Amino acid sequence: MIMETFDKAIVDLINSQAFSRGLFEINEQFYYLKQEMHIRDLLVRSLNKTLNDTVAIAEYPRGYVRANDKSALNLSRRDIGLFALTKEGFDIKAPIYSVEIKFHYPLDLFARELDQLGQTIHHTEDLEKLCSDWNREICDNQTNCLVLIICERDWLEFASVSAAANRDCPIDLSQEHSSLRKQLATYITGADCDFNRALRTSIKSPSNVTPDASTRYTFLVLFRKSTRVDETQE
Repeated sequence: MIMETFDKAIVDLINSQAFSRGLFEINEQFYYLKQEMHIRDLLVRSLNKTLNDTVAIAEYPRGYVRANDKSALNLSRRDIGLFALTKEGFDIKAPIYSVEIKFHYPLDLFARELDQLGQTIHHTEDLEKLCSDWNREICDNQTNCLVLIICERDWLEFASVSAAANRDCPIDLSQEHSSLRKQLATYITGADCDFNRALRTSIKSPSNVTPDASTRYTFLVLFRKSTRVDETQE
């Protein structure tokens, strides 16, 4: 029951007007950056305002893990850990729930035709990192939730970043390209499945860029306990 409570809290927060306002503020200040850490911190603040007897902390828990049997031990960390608060405080090595957050542009992961996962070296590296982070154990626990953010932007011709082809690609993973979404979930988990939620929102781009530009975010949410889609929402 505890897991379901946190699952619902994350979905409700991403769907909230307050979270949309936070995205707008992030996009106003950090339009040209990958916003993974900024959105992570927004989610941490939102969780701490919402949850009772629980504290959300960024970049915890931490622990030493091996990428494979032959690799050296390296310090690894979870993007967000949720810890139960008691009179004595909380145990930083014993999360009751944890979240991994990833931020990508469409063609970081998908072929330009949007009919399959990408197969170039850079695609493979990004896809394998998603799979690795989903399966990685820290403090003897795998993550409970993956929040994968796919960002689309109306890049301007005069912008210095407009030449980055992987950023300028409209995609609808909630409906039109749902089969691509399922391919991605299956790749990450190694099982025939889909993301539990596909939440899509559009934010007006900064006024100093252009009044007509927009930034669209798709939040693909995957919970460990389930391998079926409960619902997709716009």
